[in-house]
Amino acid sequence: MNMHRESSIVRSPIASAGLALFVPLSVLASAVASPPTNTFLVTVDPEQSDLALDLGLAFPFGGSLIGDYDADSNPGGTRTVPGLVGGGPNANEAIPYSASLGGTILASGSPSSTMQIVLGDGPFAWLRDLSFELVDLDTTGVELDIMLEFETFRTFQPVSLFPGGFPINLSLPIVSVDSITWQQGPMTTGLVIPTGPGRRFLIAVLPGVVTLGGSALGEPFTVTSPLAAPIFGEMVFDGDGFTIAVGFGDSGQFSIPLPLPPFPPLPTDLPTPTGEQASILLTVQLQGIAGNALLEADFFGTGEPTFSIADLNDDTAVNGLDLNDLLSNWGGQGIGDINQDQIVNGLDLMLLMGQWTGPSK
Repeated sequence: MNMHRESSIVRSPIASAGLALFVPLSVLASAVASPPTNTFLVTVDPEQSDLALDLGLAFPFGGSLIGDYDADSNPGGTRTVPGLVGGGPNANEAIPYSASLGGTILASGSPSSTMQIVLGDGPFAWLRDLSFELVDLDTTGVELDIMLEFETFRTFQPVSLFPGGFPINLSLPIVSVDSITWQQGPMTTGLVIPTGPGRRFLIAVLPGVVTLGGSALGEPFTVTSPLAAPIFGEMVFDGDGFTIAVGFGDSGQFSIPLPLPPFPPLPTDLPTPTGEQASILLTVQLQGIAGNALLEADFFGTGEPTFSIADLNDDTAVNGLDLNDLLSNWGGQGIGDINQDQIVNGLDLMLLMGQWTGPSK
């Protein structure tokens, strides 16, 4: 499946050079950068922003098919018999098959979101809490088709032959994808490059997770997979805040097991080579989900000063009360995990001390 298309995001020469240097610079920033000093809440404007997702999906599964014949309750139903010959007048046997349900989901829209950007005194910035949801996006194309592969078998009522090696294409409502979200992982260090009076160019790679929610034959499922988002764009400062126009995009592949039990037999009409319909019961055991994703976005937003990320108790100050909260949860998760790396440790203490203000304002 072709998942490549020309990006709508224009990458500047500064962005290309910065992304190549980002990994060593981010390591250096963690070790020597001065603590962050100014925290801004960035609000994304959905009317000036857009997002596009190209998602290729494959759901490998297997099972068996058998005619719906029953000598007592449905004597006129379809019978299935393996092979070219054999089978008694009332034979009806299960035919093993393998299959893959797959297709493409194309979605686009104008999501709203917020994130925090913390600017330091040097060339580094810290970014966290970006997320967006694609539930309400306009879907421009959804196609999920099934290809059944099997050994040769015959049907009676109607009489037909299904030779092995010739897959059958079916359209069945086995799997639906209802929601897609992307959530940033830990707080990320970015690079800020001055480009002129009141202007800075921002480059960062945001680790994140894409989550798909849906249902398989009525059973809900949720799967997640890592998907990083390199971002780059310009910040224009005016007064205490700034406007920001950034683009990001990335592609990734994933393969995840689906821990779902076997489903009850699914009544299905199987088209015969002669144009008739054989009535069968299809058993389904989903094995997992695999695919690839291409995510692209252009965001425009405004950044306004907000409370420090180290103000753990939201009293507009960073002082001994916040330090006590952090130390009380040392080595744990949650309160005090300022950089969102799932543990409260010396990195969080450094961030808190760097934002120290003293008594409540």
